[in-house]
Amino acid sequence: MEGSKEGRKGVLGIDAEIFEVTPFFHLVELKKSSGDTLEYQKMMKQDIRPALKDIVWTWQGDWQRQQQQQHEQEPQPSPAQPLQQQEQQQQKQGDEQQVLQPSFEVPAQVQSQDV
Repeated sequence: MEGSKEGRKGVLGIDAEIFEVTPFFHLVELKKSSGDTLEYQKMMKQDIRPALKDIVWTWQGDWQRQQQQQHEQEPQPSPAQPLQQQEQQQQKQGDEQQVLQPSFEVPAQVQSQDV
């Protein structure tokens, strides 16, 4: 793909590779091949990501940030709490995670890389 107007570092060029993992699961990799990085990031944020929001399950990097935020929000046991109560809480959290997580996970990723 190529931009219609020339920016500070020339015309913005984007390479797109599509990988068919299964007939119903495709991985799309987008890379900036030429042009201004800030223009590329702006286009990704304002045009491409919103246009694909209905079909993209997760963007590369977003899944890792979500996992880290969830981990930071988990309540930490207080030192004054008896060991048995801490173990019960940990067991309860483990049971909840098993219920909430699917038995398999195949995240569709759209990779965005700068050149």
